Amino acid sequence: MPARALHSPLFPAAGLSLLVALGGCATARGTAGRALATGPEGFVAAPVVSLSERAVLDRSDFCYAAAATSPPVGFAYTHLGAKQFRLGLWELEPAPRRTADLALGASEHDVEGLVFSPDGSLVATAARDGSLRIHERATGKQLALATADEPLSALAWSPDGRLLVTGSALGMLTVFEAPSLRFGTELRAHRDEVRALGFDSSGLLYSGGWDKTIAGHRVATRLTTVTEARVRFRLSGRFRVVTASINGSPALRLAVDARAAHSSLRVAAARAAGIDPAALESTLTAQTPSGPALVRWARDQALQLEALRVADVDLALCDACVPEALDGVIGQDLVERFEVRLDETMGEAIFTARSAADATTAELPALEELSRWEYPGFVNDLSVDLRGERLGVAFGEHKAERTLEVYRREKAGEVEPLSQGNFAAIVDGSTGTVERRFIRHRGTVSTAGISPDGRSLATGGWDRRLYLFSADAADANEPLVSDELGWSVRRARFSPDGRHLAVAAWTPQKPSLEAKSDPAAVLYDVRYATPSATPSATPSAERR
Repeated sequence: MPARALHSPLFPAAGLSLLVALGGCATARGTAGRALATGPEGFVAAPVVSLSERAVLDRSDFCYAAAATSPPVGFAYTHLGAKQFRLGLWELEPAPRRTADLALGASEHDVEGLVFSPDGSLVATAARDGSLRIHERATGKQLALATADEPLSALAWSPDGRLLVTGSALGMLTVFEAPSLRFGTELRAHRDEVRALGFDSSGLLYSGGWDKTIAGHRVATRLTTVTEARVRFRLSGRFRVVTASINGSPALRLAVDARAAHSSLRVAAARAAGIDPAALESTLTAQTPSGPALVRWARDQALQLEALRVADVDLALCDACVPEALDGVIGQDLVERFEVRLDETMGEAIFTARSAADATTAELPALEELSRWEYPGFVNDLSVDLRGERLGVAFGEHKAERTLEVYRREKAGEVEPLSQGNFAAIVDGSTGTVERRFIRHRGTVSTAGISPDGRSLATGGWDRRLYLFSADAADANEPLVSDELGWSVRRARFSPDGRHLAVAAWTPQKPSLEAKSDPAAVLYDVRYATPSATPSATPSAERR
């Protein structure tokens, strides 16, 4: 089987070929060969010359997100298996080796948030079922799990490794401590879905969304007194159900029912919260649908509603007291300690502590908006160079959604024309000004990954194309490299050192289980002109 050649109109294709192993999932070639110098900040600073495939790690699935880290070179991607979304983890040195392929959730909940920790040892994912997970890179072992109130669509890890920030389909940014995933704070930063998040090396956070805006935020830790928690609720029968944690447990589904005299937990939920029913000595008589029942009583537990931690909570361990499919009940004894208001428009229950004793004072992260820029088009993707000087942005006339109309056009073989409204861009990180436009994709531009030095931009779209552009090229619409994948390109991201490019794409399904399709998860080596070290620079104070 011949190697796939990448088309480079500005540079010859010599030396870009790779050897393909027919027997396995991964295909690989030798390493780039040229030793690349890195700047003081740990990334390559030089003009990109070309890309070459290092490994094709998936040819059979719809891949949604991909990320690479080094050294040593590691690759992670999320993909839709037969019935579940999964996380694939690979080590690339000395040869491609899959270390884990982990189930993340049901097939209807996309997993688009994916990021390595700054030191490369951990991997985090965020999914539309609200789940946020941290795994060990080396083993795939799950280290932490949190559940947000809203579907999650974006994810970023702070450069100091201490915080994870999620973006939701409803415009919410939420800060979690890492690796514990303890809730920190939240801010409804966008009026529509958050499509991407990115930190620069100073800790400035950028967010982009389908409300056609990009915002810059400072994330700072400060001593905060929390008296209120806004928790999304859903209806289950006649109950409003919220998610909360008991004693640091994974998220539990609790019905808010002031008619119940006592708050209660199912026995299984109590065990998940670290409560040993057999060790409890206190009992109480609880009212159940079948009449009074003597149950175990867990005294002095802790309830966590987002950042609001409530101590001295007493819980009846009573399965019969809890509505079907739920974990527990917030009853009258606990409701009386709060003023509870319902925001039916946002679907939120607002718990405000009535007593100062139920307030929480702690060192917590806080989000402060520093800047916001509006654009004519939807922000479909966003990435940030290491210093925050330049952003890579995918703009669109339409949201990057796989609608029935998109499928109809593809099935009919219709090719969309070039449009001034569908383009990738390099945006000034201080002013929000569009510095360079790259109008090359036909139809939706779905991803834009900027290199750490801000000089190159990798883009992908529904037209199956992956392009690599130079910020310094005389002709902005002439790519350094182009590659065609089997179907929609979903994500393109440089590794933190700029040496590699991770790409996720959908691939057409073959009718035969033995047949391999087009590349869907690909790692490219990035080849540079003679690189030079770049003096370290602190991002401008004007943007802090």
